[in-house]
This record gives sequence, structure tokens and C-alpha cells, in this order.
Amino acid sequence: FEGKLFMFESVGTPSIWMKDMNYPIDVFWISDDLKVIHIESNMSPDSYPKTFGTKEPSRYVLETNAGIAERYGIRNGDSV
Repeated sequence: FEGKLFMFESVGTPSIWMKDMNYPIDVFWISDDLKVIHIESNMSPDSYPKTFGTKEPSRYVLETNAGIAERYGIRNGDSV
């Protein structure tokens, strides 16, 4: 599968929105120690301007095609 990885300079609580997206995606928030801490599955472009995020600190955000979390059984706490 393909995805886009966002790497932030420091740990924080980044939010994602679906502005200008044309297809649904799965989004994974990943901690500094490379654990999945939050997943938003099948985020629809129609959800804009709603923002998605987590209160738990993360260092990375990975966007993939919708369905990846379910197809590969990815869950919170999994190692990346």
C-alpha cells in the first residue's frame, strides 16, 4: 500500500482535516516510540471542515488509502 508520512520536529497533538481530498483515507497517529496511538478509519472528504486528532502526544501521522487499518488488522498499541 501507499501512504504519506508526516514527521514533526517535536511531539505534539497534530490535527488533520480533509480539505481538497477526493477520496477517503485512514489516518494513524504514531508516538515518539513508534506505537500506534490513534486511528481514524475511512475518513470521508465530506467531513471537511471537521478536524481529527488525539489528545495523546504523537510524533508522526501516517495517511493511507481507506481500509488499510481493517485489511491489516492494525490496532492502537501496535508497533510500527
